[in-house]
Amino acid sequence: MKKLSFIAFIICFITVSCSNDEESQNEDSQKLEVMHNEIVALSLSTSQACTNPEE
Repeated sequence: MKKLSFIAFIICFITVSCSNDEESQNEDSQKLEVMHNEIVALSLSTSQACTNPEE
């Protein structure tokens, strides 16, 4: 009986874990895209032409 309840618990755990993976991947992708856009915006706003080659 303990084995059966353990197997049922594992199946429920795997089912719940798999259903959340896709949602968390979408959230992570959105966060990464926002962070990438911030990095690009900051790098473009602070880029300056080099006037002195010694700098």
